[in-house]
Amino acid sequence: MDPQLAPALKTLLVVPAGKRVSEPERLWTPPVKSTGTAMVRAMERVEEISAFGLGRVNLSSVSVNRLNTPAR
Repeated sequence: MDPQLAPALKTLLVVPAGKRVSEPERLWTPPVKSTGTAMVRAMERVEEISAFGLGRVNLSSVSVNRLNTPAR
């Protein structure tokens, strides 16, 4: 494991000043409304998540159910 990974993950749990949730929680929470503005924000959220490059991670050992739940 990369020794810098643990401190980097720990910083993700910090709620930024003036915000109510951490960055991972913000990205995890789906849009509530289906307005045009909400859909634009949802697409921006998809771009942010895509920037992490998670497609490069080998998920073959993760069950299909565990992968489908966050996708919903």
